[in-house]
Amino acid sequence: MPRLLPVIVLLLLSLATAAAHAGIVKWTDAQGNVHYTDQPPSSAVKTEPVAIPNRPAPLGASADKSLAEQEMEFRQRQIKKEEEAAKRRRQQKTAKIRKQNCERSRTNLYTLQSTGRLFHTNAKGERVYLDKAARQTAIEQAKKDIDAWCK
Repeated sequence: MPRLLPVIVLLLLSLATAAAHAGIVKWTDAQGNVHYTDQPPSSAVKTEPVAIPNRPAPLGASADKSLAEQEMEFRQRQIKKEEEAAKRRRQQKTAKIRKQNCERSRTNLYTLQSTGRLFHTNAKGERVYLDKAARQTAIEQAKKDIDAWCK
C-alpha cells in the first residue's frame, strides 16, 4: 500500500490540473493588471478565452455526434472492403473458368488436327463420323473458342 500512495497522489494531481484548464479566461482589471481565471469577473469587463494547446475536445453532443459519424464511416469502410473482397472472388472465379475453357478449347483443337477419324455419339448412342467439311468447321470453331477464352 505505501508504494501505491505516490501513484494515487500523482494521478489525482494530474486530474486536478486537467480540470483547472477546463475554461481559462484572460481579462484585465481597471488598474491594467492581467488576470487568468476559470471564472469570468462579475463586472462588465472584456474577457477573451485562452487557447490551450493539445486540449481534448469537451464531451457532449458534439463528441457524441462525432462518435456517430466515426461509427458510420467505419461501417462504410467495412462495407467497401466486403464489396471489394466479393469483387476479387468473382474475378478469381471468372479467371479460373476462363482458364479451364481455354485449356479445353486448345485440347479440342489439338484433337481435331491430330486425330485420324473423329466421331461423336448421337442421341441413339450410334457413332457419327465427321467428314472433311464438318471437321474443318469444327477446327474453325475451336480456333474461335481459343480466341474468345485465351485472352
